[in-house]
Amino acid sequence: MKAVVLDAMGVLYRHGNVQGRVLIPYLRDRGCRAPEREIRAAYHAATLGRMSTGAFWAALGLPASDEDYCLRHTLTEGTREALAKPAGDGLGLSPAEVVFVDDRPVDLAPARALGMRTILFRSDDTGAHPDGGRPDHVVGSMPGLVAALRM
Repeated sequence: MKAVVLDAMGVLYRHGNVQGRVLIPYLRDRGCRAPEREIRAAYHAATLGRMSTGAFWAALGLPASDEDYCLRHTLTEGTREALAKPAGDGLGLSPAEVVFVDDRPVDLAPARALGMRTILFRSDDTGAHPDGGRPDHVVGSMPGLVAALRM
C-alpha cells in the first residue's frame, strides 16, 4: 500500500448522513423553513458545482458563510492521531497500491472493481446504502482503521 483514500463524511467526520444529521438541523436552528426536499436538491446542486456555496446559503435564506456551519461537523474520534503522518500524494500509483475507505458499501464497489483494497468504515449511514459487495475489511473506529491498514 502506498496511498489511502478516505471518504470524508462517515469516516473522517462522524456523521455519514450529513444532510439529515448536520445540515438540516443547522438550517432549522437558524430559522430556515424550506422544505427538506428543496434543501436536499440545493445541497446536491452545490456538491456537484452547479451552485456556489454563497448561492446555496442565499437560496435557503441565510447569510453566505460556511464557517459557522463547518464548525458543526465533528471529527470521528481518533482522526487527528490517525492522520498525523500522511501516506503521500498518491500520484502515479496503480490501483493495487491504493486502499479506499468509505462508510457506504455501494461506494466501495467501483474501487474494488478497479483493483483497490477496500475498507468499510461503519457509520450512522452505512445501513442506508447496503449494496456493494464485500469489502476486504470492516472497521468501526479510527484505531480499527489504523490496524486494518497495517495488515
